[in-house]
Formats: sequence, structure tokens, C-alpha cells
Amino acid sequence: MLIANEAGPELSDLDDSASFANLGVNSLMSLVVSEKIRTELDVKVSGSLFLDCPTIGDLKA
Repeated sequence: MLIANEAGPELSDLDDSASFANLGVNSLMSLVVSEKIRTELDVKVSGSLFLDCPTIGDLKA
């Protein structure tokens, strides 16, 4: 939901094969979303999260 709120894709577009790049998560957006994950969810993630996990399925794994 954080990604949808920030990048703006439809929730129906958020399946496991969806790449963050195609959803509008560019380098700047990835830093914003990573920071929100850290602050709102209290989960430690690196700034390279979306490079390390290029799809939703990769992030879930």
C-alpha cells in the first residue's frame, strides 16, 4: 500500500511479476519509499532495496 500511495499505480497492477520500475518507482522514489518503510513500518531496509528486489515477488521472497 505504501508503494501504491507514493508511486500511484492501481492496486490491481501490484502482482508478483510487476517490476517497480514499470510501476514508476525510480531512483528518487525508491529512496522516499524506503524511508517510509523504515519510519512507518519500523522495518530496516537499505536504500538499494528496489535494486536488490526489482519485482514485487522478489520483495515478498
